[in-house]
Amino acid sequence: MSSTLQDITIFATTTKLKTLFPLPVVNLPCLTSLRVIIKCRKDPSEDESDLRDIQLAIASFANSVRHTLGSLSVRCPPGHDLSLFYEALGDFRNLSSIDIDLTAELTSMPGGILHMQSIQFLLRHQETIEHITVSASKLLVIKQSTGGKYWFPRLKSFSLGSNVLTVCSEQTQAFLRDHTYTLQCLELVGPISPLELDELLTALSGESRRSVLTKLSISIYRLDLNLMLKLANCLPSLKTLKLCIMRVANGTSFAFTPGQFFPLRLPPHTDVHEFVTEVMACHELKTWQLRDIMISRPSCCAHLTLWHLMRFFAECIPTISSFAETGTTDIPDPSNPTPRHDTPRCAGGSFECFYGSDGLDAGPLSSFT
Repeated sequence: MSSTLQDITIFATTTKLKTLFPLPVVNLPCLTSLRVIIKCRKDPSEDESDLRDIQLAIASFANSVRHTLGSLSVRCPPGHDLSLFYEALGDFRNLSSIDIDLTAELTSMPGGILHMQSIQFLLRHQETIEHITVSASKLLVIKQSTGGKYWFPRLKSFSLGSNVLTVCSEQTQAFLRDHTYTLQCLELVGPISPLELDELLTALSGESRRSVLTKLSISIYRLDLNLMLKLANCLPSLKTLKLCIMRVANGTSFAFTPGQFFPLRLPPHTDVHEFVTEVMACHELKTWQLRDIMISRPSCCAHLTLWHLMRFFAECIPTISSFAETGTTDIPDPSNPTPRHDTPRCAGGSFECFYGSDGLDAGPLSSFT
């Protein structure tokens, strides 16, 4: 088993990790991925002394497989410092993917961003890194503070908290501009404003740059024709689009919450919706080469996939041949199964779950004003 093992994922408390580490010395010639998620115990203060030893033990194990390891992710709850772990790591010649949560380090090292061990480890592997996931990111703040130019020549995908756009917008844009010709996938975790989206698109496509971005995932409040046209014009190479929205609107109406069957014409409302008319009349969308689309929104205790809205866009953008990266445009049945809850009380805080039953399914806006 050990000779063929490729992936190790551990999700445990510090108490459990103490019984696991140090792991027995075994030969793992094929191990390429290591993921460790450290859970908090009921009394977080009890974790501090244990966490120091565990960090060094995990680092020791990671170093023992550093010649084959390509993906590394270690996370613990906010407020716990992982700098010992990163400081103890050696050089990983094949490391291509890294997932860093800076929240803990920032909490324990205010003002010490330039000396953060996680960032130093990341920068030591600039030449091999292809995929970066950063939450509570201060990577771009470092760029501003030092005046340096952090170039990852192989960078293909970048995932970061959307708060980066708010906290250090200029540095985020500069980082994206520097990687316009390599970055193929961008994910922003958390909602962004229309202004932040405009700045993002300008960074990726402005000044005669031709973005090679093929996959984009964003959360934005309002979906309208203007949004889709911006994406089509600024990101002509985009093939996969993932949107999390709150409202739908057209140019002359107020924004409304789309139901899970929108924009089907369901009785008693058999008229075509204004949003549908506006989007269908747009000829520019018909030349966009988008292949896959995913649209969802929050509903009570979980996210609702808007399958019928995706099908509508597939009619307006002929190249779409897949929904939600499934490779097909088939709508599952049921399309949105009711989430399971461990208790009678809905996970959203209500006694009665309204998942999937909220929002406007069909009918002209004038019927609801």
